[in-house]
Amino acid sequence: MHLLILGGSSPMAVHLAGLFATHHQAEITLASRNQEQLSKNAAYLNATCGSPVHTAYFDACDRASHEGFYRSLSTAPDGVIIAVGYYGNQNAAQSDPKEQLNILTTNFIGPISILEIIAADFQRRKTGFIIGIGSVSGVKGRKRNYIYGSAKAGFHTYLSGLRHRLSAEDIPVMTVIAGPLSHKSHTDPVRRYLALTPEAAGDRIFKAWRTKKDVIFVPGFWRVVMTAIQSIPERLFKRMGL
Repeated sequence: MHLLILGGSSPMAVHLAGLFATHHQAEITLASRNQEQLSKNAAYLNATCGSPVHTAYFDACDRASHEGFYRSLSTAPDGVIIAVGYYGNQNAAQSDPKEQLNILTTNFIGPISILEIIAADFQRRKTGFIIGIGSVSGVKGRKRNYIYGSAKAGFHTYLSGLRHRLSAEDIPVMTVIAGPLSHKSHTDPVRRYLALTPEAAGDRIFKAWRTKKDVIFVPGFWRVVMTAIQSIPERLFKRMGL
């Protein structure tokens, strides 16, 4: 198996790479703009997993480069995890078109661009799988991050349509609707309690992929939380400080 991870510089991505390498002897290609971090991640995986690990430069915002990037891979991937993301600055984006476009392109337009290339290849070969990392911010628009949230909402809808399209070839597309992840730098006890570590999130994603889930919330309680928030009437919701 050859696994391509777009956005391969994140801790969750490298943990997922390790799981696929350990349990499926996967050859890994990590791709992102952050070449320094990719090199560190590749060295770690080589030392701990023993599978071949490659790195590649990938810029989700440079759509003109996507086809060339995909063709440059040494072997066609059997699976793709797309974990690119950019939270951005909501306040700045409300008045800065460049920040708006950066958020929308990184989280929505760019992923669609590369996934359409990948999906066409998978359909032609009648094989493959796709895992797309979304966000609970895309489930309900809120004033604190609605530009980022709208991009993730669009990505969720895109993955749903892609899943429908590729189902005829039995090519699974899994949507991961992720809550915030915890990091050692976080001091907020509530955030640390509600959030998963990148490693714990990766474990849940890997288990869900192995059991052929279509849509998962990570952690699972976010499904209940977001269902409850969606049920709040708009006339009440707009008065809340969520």
